[in-house]
Amino acid sequence: MRGRSTLEERVSAFLRSMAGAESIDEVIPTSQYQGRRRADYLLEGRRVIVELKTLKTDTAPKIDAVMDKHRDREDFPMFYGTSTTDKVLARLPDGENINRRIYGAITRSVEDAIRSAEEQIEETRKLLSLPNAVGVLVLLNESIDVLSPEVVGHRVAALMRRERTGRSSDPAIHFAWLLIESHTTPIGPALNAFPSILIKGTASDSFPWFVTIFDGIQEQWARRNYSALFTKSVGSLADMKFHSGDHVKSPAPTHIKRQELWEREYDTARFLRNLSDEQLLEHGAKVFAEFAPYILKGGPKATRDDMECMGRAITCFIREAGHYRALDIRKMP
Repeated sequence: MRGRSTLEERVSAFLRSMAGAESIDEVIPTSQYQGRRRADYLLEGRRVIVELKTLKTDTAPKIDAVMDKHRDREDFPMFYGTSTTDKVLARLPDGENINRRIYGAITRSVEDAIRSAEEQIEETRKLLSLPNAVGVLVLLNESIDVLSPEVVGHRVAALMRRERTGRSSDPAIHFAWLLIESHTTPIGPALNAFPSILIKGTASDSFPWFVTIFDGIQEQWARRNYSALFTKSVGSLADMKFHSGDHVKSPAPTHIKRQELWEREYDTARFLRNLSDEQLLEHGAKVFAEFAPYILKGGPKATRDDMECMGRAITCFIREAGHYRALDIRKMP
């Protein structure tokens, strides 16, 4: 039995189902334009040229490849638990430069998608004599966790607005529609939504009619997925929160480890967040000093409640010092 259709399959079927939509591969036989690259669809009486791209390569290993070159440095932080790359790099004097290299490496697939789509849309304009058609890139991310909406959106916007050289200085892509199922964004206390983001290029103001059409397209897409549509206008994707979409794709666990429960409880009330780095490390030293006698041979025996209390204290310290700050424990007094 075949499983659930991929995001690309669903979006392709949706675009083909739209009133007046044309699949370019069907209206332009390959033999007629041998060797010429073409976009995927025509919409709105050929006023809109659409190219569909999917981000398929997980670029997370590229982060490890860059970070591995620096792990043996004396100033590379050693910490408990897990943290994010940006927090680790914030501890290094050249962290900003390293972060730029990582950003370029993980978004190379986004750049490739943009440049390829530009060529295909430009060629389609020429092939069908549609010089005034709107160029739209539909970019999909179904499962690449490292390519979060803000990372992809920032890269797409920068490339769409760059100064172009070569055969044509005019923008080929006027709008980019990002459909994301790798991440969700909270829209209520217990409600999350898959992001659907429209990014405007430098010449998008010349096509105000498309924005109205796009609103209708989004509503149709939501209905097709039996979902409600929530709209929000933001100046920057950095102003929004995004989380990995794995938790809505997989069934929730029936049991969790006690340490994970303590971590979740700490996340809701970070009572150590107001301590400075030095104060937090001093606090951690005291927590471990209180715990140490109970794990030494011949040391005192602790009650179950005492062990739970100390375990919770250690977990909270590790969560704040490691996950939230990537503090180097070698600096602990």
